[in-house]
Amino acid sequence: MHFKLEYTVREFNLQKEDVFQFDVQGIHPVHVELRAPSEEEQKIGHNSQHAFCTAQVEIEASPKNEKVFEKIENNSIIENEDEWRQKYKNQKDQEIVLPSINEFPNHFRSYLDLINDELSSACRLVVNAVRWRTNTLGPHNPISTRGLFWSRDKEFWHPAPSSLSLRLLIHSSGVYISEDAEADVKEIIISDTQEPVHHELFREAWEQRNGNARSSLITGLSALEVAIKTTISTLIPNTSWLVENIPSPPVSRLLIEYVPKLPAMNTVDGKVLPPPRSIMALIKKAVTIRNQITHIGGKPPDYETLDQILEAIQDTLWLLDYYSGHSWAYNHISESTKHEIKG
Repeated sequence: MHFKLEYTVREFNLQKEDVFQFDVQGIHPVHVELRAPSEEEQKIGHNSQHAFCTAQVEIEASPKNEKVFEKIENNSIIENEDEWRQKYKNQKDQEIVLPSINEFPNHFRSYLDLINDELSSACRLVVNAVRWRTNTLGPHNPISTRGLFWSRDKEFWHPAPSSLSLRLLIHSSGVYISEDAEADVKEIIISDTQEPVHHELFREAWEQRNGNARSSLITGLSALEVAIKTTISTLIPNTSWLVENIPSPPVSRLLIEYVPKLPAMNTVDGKVLPPPRSIMALIKKAVTIRNQITHIGGKPPDYETLDQILEAIQDTLWLLDYYSGHSWAYNHISESTKHEIKG
């Protein structure tokens, strides 16, 4: 039996001709496609500023589950009192009526849940890898489901039983995936490398900056602290337990005194350099403001200062990623910061 899970990826504006293919090796081989909505899809209401992500897999159904699929095809699912119904036309233009997934046998629900989880994990792996590699910001959880589907021939797709869900659409920015970036994403997927947690945290901080400056600042500094610990654990694996369990020195001290001593996998002109002075000044300011907020209920920074602090933190995250072995990360550091690093 063939299955596909379709997602809308919010704030992920691809060029209309962009179609990217990725293979994810999990419990089963999953093929993932990431693309922009076509002109026809846009005409019927799909936002051009959101991408589509589709994961497909082939998984055999047990005899018990096969019987359920046959009942669906024959429109002979047991009657129930659930008011909500899903209706669609099959390939013969005959109407099929489905109750909520909650009305199906437990073994069938579990079967679809496992498939949905596997396909969802593959989509999230690809989307997170692309956002990380291309330095694409946006919501912490950018994907909303368009549904799970099943097919015997990959020609006609039946919608799988589901429950009602809400979909939120938000304005998005453009995403450019170069050939080098696409190759890097495939390598990230093959190596099963997850997007670092510090980038997820930073995305939360960036998303909150206009509505909750306090939370944005605190989350941004948390992202930086996690990034430093991750970098140390990556470059000196035997220190993982110490890094995770023993209180760390101040962030500024770690960046200035400790990071340059790390056995970095990439260097800047043969050196492991700390963030430049302007970046460190903003980070120190952020720590001071954070301490005032948490200890005496101080005021958050103004929007301009907050943006400067977050941009400084983001440049530092990319520098740490670069030292950790991701050569492409250096390209995401702002030009002014790169110029200052090199002196």
